[in-house]
Amino acid sequence: MNSQLRKAHLWVHMKYLESYRKSGVTVHINQVVQGTESYRLLQILVKNINLRKHRGHWIKLNIRKVVSHWIHHPKENLGLVVQIDDNMGNIFPITNSSENDDESHVSVFTCCKLNIVS
Repeated sequence: MNSQLRKAHLWVHMKYLESYRKSGVTVHINQVVQGTESYRLLQILVKNINLRKHRGHWIKLNIRKVVSHWIHHPKENLGLVVQIDDNMGNIFPITNSSENDDESHVSVFTCCKLNIVS
């Protein structure tokens, strides 16, 4: 049996904040990889988002390439690090989608579609 990944997206929900409404945000996605002596971060995506017209916003990020790699090399799946900041250098706190935290400004969700080929 062979598997082929069609889509893999990381969904990020940003709550409305006046500070990023004025300037937008930058989303940084880094893959955690094993270095020679310790773990390190490998940048896989940087995306600038203009949120001026939105009151809360969903951001869809394509992570198919890294997820496809993990399907074939599961031991290398050490995770992703998501960081979101504005042009003033403010970093927004991020929570898992299962957490209900009124203090957080960003929630992260994942979605994959896998085709199984016989």
